[in-house]
This record gives sequence, C-alpha cells and structure tokens, in this order.
Amino acid sequence: MALSLSAEQKSINDIFYSNIQYIIPDYQRSYSWEFDQCNQLYLDLVAAWQDHRDYFLGNIIIAKSLDTRKRPQVVDGQQRLITLWLLLKVLSVLCPSLRITDYLIIPSMRKNEEDVLKIHSDVFETCDNVNIKRLYSYSKPYFEERIEKVCDSKGEIKESKCGSRFEYVALLYFQNLRKVNVLDLERFTTFLVDHIYLLPIELNADTIQDASNRALSIFETINNRGMSLENADIFKAKLYNKAMMNGEEALFKNQWAEFRQSTEDLGLAVDDIFRYYSHIIRGKENVITSEKNLRDFFLLDSASPIFKNDYKETMTDLLKIVEILKLIQYLETHDEKIGRWLQILDAYSNGYPRFAIVNYLFVNKNYEVSGFCDFLISLVRLAYSLGATTNVKFEIYKILVRTSKGQIIDSYLLPNEIEDFNQYKMLRKGYALLAYYLDGGSLMEKYWYDKLLSNNDRSELTQAGWTSEQEDNAINSLCNTIAINIPSRRKNMYDKYKYFYNEKLLHPAALFFNSQRSYSDFEVYENDIKKLYNRFFTDETWKD
Repeated sequence: MALSLSAEQKSINDIFYSNIQYIIPDYQRSYSWEFDQCNQLYLDLVAAWQDHRDYFLGNIIIAKSLDTRKRPQVVDGQQRLITLWLLLKVLSVLCPSLRITDYLIIPSMRKNEEDVLKIHSDVFETCDNVNIKRLYSYSKPYFEERIEKVCDSKGEIKESKCGSRFEYVALLYFQNLRKVNVLDLERFTTFLVDHIYLLPIELNADTIQDASNRALSIFETINNRGMSLENADIFKAKLYNKAMMNGEEALFKNQWAEFRQSTEDLGLAVDDIFRYYSHIIRGKENVITSEKNLRDFFLLDSASPIFKNDYKETMTDLLKIVEILKLIQYLETHDEKIGRWLQILDAYSNGYPRFAIVNYLFVNKNYEVSGFCDFLISLVRLAYSLGATTNVKFEIYKILVRTSKGQIIDSYLLPNEIEDFNQYKMLRKGYALLAYYLDGGSLMEKYWYDKLLSNNDRSELTQAGWTSEQEDNAINSLCNTIAINIPSRRKNMYDKYKYFYNEKLLHPAALFFNSQRSYSDFEVYENDIKKLYNRFFTDETWKD
C-alpha cells in the first residue's frame, strides 16, 4: 500500500462509537491538560449546546498501517481525545440509560477476556494507561465518595489530593454535571456525540513506522505554524524515530526517562537543556550571529545533532549537560574559590554568561580550578561592565567559539575607571555580592539582600542633619544594597550596625561606627566600595 493521506470531518459518535482503539504512542507526552483547558472545553461545549450549533474541536493526526487499522496511533490530539473520553465516562455514570459505555470500551467477544478500552496509552514516562483503566472502573457512588475526600472546605477540588490528573479532570466534570437534571443531561449528551466534530488527518502506509514518520512530519509542520505543542515533544519524537530504526526503543526510553527525571530534579524544563546544547553546538560551529528559535535550530539547521549524530550521541551530550548543571549547582555553594563567581554571574540579568560556563565545562571536562576561576572572573568583568543589556550575548557568542577551540578568553579589563556606578542599578544585587566578596567575605551557602539605609531611617537621618536630597542619593545608591547571609533585616540603623559589626562586614560596620552618622560618612563608605569595584575592573595586578 502506497503512502496516502485522508481527512474527513467526523463527529464524536463517528470517532468513539466504533471498534477502533486509539493508541497513544510511547514517545508522546503524558496527559497534561489543566483546569483552565478542561474548563474552557466544557464551557464551549455547553455554550454550543445552548445555542443549538455545531462545534468544531480542531485537527487530530493519526497514523495507520494495514495491520493497525483498528489500533491507529494518535500523533497529535491525544489531550483532546483523552479529555473527551473522561467527559463521556462521567456522562456514562450520570446517564446510564443512554449506554454511553459503548463509547468507552470495545466489549470482549469471549467470556474470559477483558473489555478493550478505546483509549490506550503506551507513554513510557508515566503510568497513564493504569490511570485510564482505574477511571473506567469508577461508579457513580465512588465518584461521589471521591468528591467528598478531595474537596476543601469551600467545596473546591484540590488536585494534590487526587490520585492522578485523569481523576482530577473527571471529578471536575462530575462535580459540574451532577447538578444538572437528568433530562438536560441526556439532551446534552446526545448533542455532544452528534454535533461536536474533529478533523482526523489520517496517514496510511504499509508499516506503522512509515505512517508514523509521515504523521510526525505533518505534526511538526502544524506546530511550526503556531499550534501549542512543546519543543521537547517534537525533539523526543525525532530521537525516538532514530532509535526505532535501530531497534533500540527500550534503550531510548530508559535514557529519556533518566534525562527527564534529572532535568526535573534541577528545577529546569527540557527546553532549557536543549538551549544550553544549542549554544554548545554554535560555539563548535563558529557561529556568532543571532540565534534561531529553538525549534528551527534543531529541526532545520544543518548543524542540528538530531540529524547529524546518532541518537545515542545526542542523548549522551544532553545527559552530560545535566551533570554539568548539577556540578555548577554544587560548586556555587561548596567551593570557596569558584562559588562566589558563580553566584555573582547567577545574579546577572540574563542567562547568557551561564551558557558560556556550561560550554566551558563541556569542553574542559577535567578543568583546573585556577583556569576556571580566571574564566569566571573575566565573565563577571564583561557582564557587569556592559550593564543589564542583551548586547552581552554577542560577546558571549565569541567566547563560546574561543572556548570550543581551547583558547583563553580576554580578561575584559577596562582602560579607565568607572565614575558612575549608579548606571548599573538594575544589577544592584550582583554588585552587592561582588562588593561582599571583594571585601573579603567568605562563601555564603544562602544569602539575601538588604539596604543599609532605607526609607524607615529617614527620620533618624533628618535629625542627623541630612537633606532630603542626600537621603534620596544614599537610599538609591547602588552601594546601599548589600548581600547578607541571613534573611532580609528591615530594621533600624542601630540594629543593623550591631549585626554588621558582629559579622565583621568591615565597610558596612564602619559606616555606622561614627555616632554622628553624617552624610559625609556615607560618601566615604560609598567611595570605598567604588574603589573595590574599580580595582577589580581596571587593575591587571588584582588577584582573587
């Protein structure tokens, strides 16, 4: 059978009232629709019913082969299909006379065999299919029992108390629909199956792999035109296809599951890791022009590892990036020499310096501490002298290329001292950390930010002879922000002096030491901090 494509609008009745079992392929994402999406679908359906008008739900993409005509793969549209199935399940227990169960299962033809659910998930990252089976077993009394257990005092369902996202969505629908009289429910159900439409785009081929590959191409095309699917799903599908060609689906599943879990443990999205990866590749390929969006880079760029590399090599690189990020996370709070510079760069206004750090460690697996410190110090000088600007990215592009070649980067020393540090107010937190460490502070595992002088001190300052302009200048000064190793202390000057003195933070303590607390005292303090900064930015003899 030659590869063919067909598309015909179908009602819910056409889709579910048949002997077809829809298979969610194992490379797909898990069921993830949240309250807003499920509720909006419900409201749209009710509105269409009340207005007596047909309602179109959009496209779904399906892959079929000769031997899977009754078990097609859902390449796109699984979220809507599962949500509709859950809604039909709720209606089946509320309207038993309508035999909605026929839309949920394919009855077994043999006594000892189980009925076949019309939605089957092979998603390997979660236990979606277990949850689908569990939901199918729910009776009306059990729905009511679960509602009582998962609702808070206001009668709102708490997802954290639900056994799965499937149960959460089903309970939401049950809670709404049980309030409707049976006659209206039956009318709504009849309308739902006869007047709600989808457009299945069906790809038919001799093998399910060929059909799936073609379906995935259409899936990508649709998504590149603005439909909402995640980059990670498309990248995963591409890599999974390459693994299938090698007969290594199981190996890929294990690798991807490890990768996904490690990414979540770091508090990052899969897209974040792919973005780091893109910059590593750009550096290797000598690319210093503006970057493409993530999807275009990995699906269209000739340098994309998805096309150039074996999938195992790509997965190895991705897992290596995860390990590097774990290392950075550890060094940031446990390495006295390296941690301070990582913290300062982490406080920068965008993530471009971090791309350079990850690339450095990717290239220099067995890094030397002194060389890595020099690299980080240069990044700090670059980023914090340029200010809070995206212009820093173009310098980072050059650094990525030099690092990939094993070359030492510029020290980024400034030829002249900076006169006005207040131009960097958007970076005040990073500058506060820089001042703390330049002043000899030890590595802080946890840190917060505070102001030496705040609006709460104005009455004291006025009594000490400060003008309102002087108060504004001091309170708004970049040097007035300080990094400390305890939670923010919005207390008066006297309490702060005791703390800074006890913590041996010399410059802040000196500011409050003079009992007169004149404006000139603050100017002396401010100038001392500026001297620390300027020596760091301009003096080639400066050493950490």
